[in-house]
Amino acid sequence: MRAISLSIQAKQGTPVTDEKGLAGKRVAVIQATVGDHWLTSTVPTAQAMRFPDYAAALTALKTGAVDAYILDQSIAEKNVTDNPDAKLVVVKSFVTDVPHGFAVKKGNSALLGKIDTGLKQVISDGTWLKLHQQFLPTAPVPAGFQG
Repeated sequence: MRAISLSIQAKQGTPVTDEKGLAGKRVAVIQATVGDHWLTSTVPTAQAMRFPDYAAALTALKTGAVDAYILDQSIAEKNVTDNPDAKLVVVKSFVTDVPHGFAVKKGNSALLGKIDTGLKQVISDGTWLKLHQQFLPTAPVPAGFQG
């Protein structure tokens, strides 16, 4: 498991400045994701609008069907760049410790061991940090992943 950088995304001029501003608002999330879990546990008074994929949630934000959107920081930043006419902003980014990881069939200790060994190797030799800096340069590096 590792920390993940999430963002609150909205349209320019939004009154939402942080998670407190999501109370009572219609907020897009991708169903059954870390963002969905974070929203429902952190801001239970927000109205979670669950979408099957990123494109559908982005369309809802662009058209005003939702007030905000909770998603991975890197995707939120790309949405701003790729959709200049939509006037999107990343209101706030933050690291969450909502548990997530790789699913491995119960009892498949061989595969679990290979994943654990591989992760330890790419963290200790600096590969993980190099890739993180290349693909997620604005996201904080979680503790334990710095090599």
